Amino acid sequence: MNAVRVSSLTAASAFFFAGLTITAPITLAQGTEVLSVAPKDAKIFVGTASLGELDKNWKALMTAIEMDAMMPFAPTDLLGQAGLDAASLDKTRSVGLAVMSLDDEVIEPPILVLLPVTDYGQWLSSFGPDVQAEGVAEIETPMGMPAYVRGAGKYAVMSPTKALVEAYSPQENAAAHYKKRVGAVGAGVIERAQVFAVVDFESLAPLKQQIIEGMTEAISEQMAMAGAMGMGLPMADQVSEMNAALVSMLLDECSAVVAGMRFSERGMAMDFAIQTNEGSEIGALLPGAAESRNLLTGLQDAPFMFAMSLDYGGVKIGPLMDALRGRLGLDEDAAGDDAAQPGMMPMSNIWRNTDGVAMAVYPSPGGLVGGLLSRSIFMMSGDSARIMTMFRELMSQTTTAEGMGGVQVSAEYTPDAAEIAGVKADAYAVRMSGPPEMTAQIQQMQQMVYGPAGLQGYVLPVKGGIIQTTSRNSELVEKTLASMRGEAPGLGANRVLAAVDAMLPPNPSMRFYLGLGAISNTVGPLLAMGVPGLDIAELKALPPIGMGASIAGGGLVGSMVVPAPVLKAIAEMAQQFGPDLMGGEEGEEEPPLF
Repeated sequence: MNAVRVSSLTAASAFFFAGLTITAPITLAQGTEVLSVAPKDAKIFVGTASLGELDKNWKALMTAIEMDAMMPFAPTDLLGQAGLDAASLDKTRSVGLAVMSLDDEVIEPPILVLLPVTDYGQWLSSFGPDVQAEGVAEIETPMGMPAYVRGAGKYAVMSPTKALVEAYSPQENAAAHYKKRVGAVGAGVIERAQVFAVVDFESLAPLKQQIIEGMTEAISEQMAMAGAMGMGLPMADQVSEMNAALVSMLLDECSAVVAGMRFSERGMAMDFAIQTNEGSEIGALLPGAAESRNLLTGLQDAPFMFAMSLDYGGVKIGPLMDALRGRLGLDEDAAGDDAAQPGMMPMSNIWRNTDGVAMAVYPSPGGLVGGLLSRSIFMMSGDSARIMTMFRELMSQTTTAEGMGGVQVSAEYTPDAAEIAGVKADAYAVRMSGPPEMTAQIQQMQQMVYGPAGLQGYVLPVKGGIIQTTSRNSELVEKTLASMRGEAPGLGANRVLAAVDAMLPPNPSMRFYLGLGAISNTVGPLLAMGVPGLDIAELKALPPIGMGASIAGGGLVGSMVVPAPVLKAIAEMAQQFGPDLMGGEEGEEEPPLF
């Protein structure tokens, strides 16, 4: 068997058992005791919650998105269809799958499947009356593939490799071994998940550099896109370099990675946790916070396209900046001279001089013509006088900076330019220019992103920080000040966001929301032109997709939450527009994926 086949079989096996468990509730999982019988030396271990919970929550999810008529089967029905006699399985317990080797030279896929059975002999008899229950039995699956099985306590152990079945035995303190490896954040993912996977990252050492390079490249591409839209220029490169250094630090000191999936009538959540090695440099800089703040409380509660809250309380931010600068080979004397993007603070200075940041991008009344980001507002938490001084100095010192493709950037700054709701506000403006052949392109880009006036706005001190806008919109400032003063509702108390928050990891330091309704309202006319028959009104009513991240004990866990109404809309669009979007006619046979 060649290397490609081995890798594909291993991945297919893991995917198959993951597919059986797309039923997770957004609650504490039942049945993860399967870790107590998991081999300690597994390179990858995939486990599930109890089969009964899977069945129950699959039905709840399918009912919520009105797909129960099309997909009436339960996960255990799939086990039965695979010829594994679902009637003999113990639905109060879990299924497990262990990948024992990642060596491409291995002839047979090195996997062990652990199936909970109520009566091993009865389960085994489903493969034929002549199969012997003693020792290791050879069976033929309904798919015509040979496998080896034997009983081990409350589980049937199955593998295409006889030696793995013969060698398997439950190991003492296996569950404790895994929980120590994955840390507090990884253990939380496992406890909440209906299907989870634990990856021994140290065993991936030969692939680690490829993984780091792949993630770094993805970050760089995103930053390049941001730079092309006007954010970046020097700033885009700086963000890319900082993120690449952080990814490298995390993965260099990573002991385990945990992924989890959760499903219920409320929607779907996907979790991803990284645990650093005990005593590692990066782990010591991520202690976590007893209680993280939701800084969106101070921004106005109104329809938004994007919103974010980031509390730095769980991070030793100064030492982390020093470590990242060391990785990047930056001179400590240049700590305050990071190549600055006018209108934005250098990343390391933002983090050093603030303890959190919140952001909301509200739709422009003029739609795309009014500028995609023209109604953006940022709140930086910290010493307001210090941040204001730093901002003034940065803008006044930035006369001209060269960005991507020879674009020139200049900044203007006017102290005490206006008084808004009793607060004196400074004003700034960023101007971009370039070679004559680029003038029209630059103007078009600035108008698309920030509106006809380009990037300009207010900066003013508030209690516990500052706020900055990307347009000279005094009404936006007034409404934000009202929320900060408790005179109007804040976005952090929004009931729809609270429902999304309930599916995020506990105590999130970072919260990010994608406001599908406001985005649909802004780009809806373009969507309708590209997809005739699309019901924009339904899209406007969708709740946001949420993302969040928590920090604890040297570990990070991030989650993406997709509410049930969004899943329902995706399913309906796939049914209605699937053939057109895929470029084929209805009924036309689709090309194979591989």
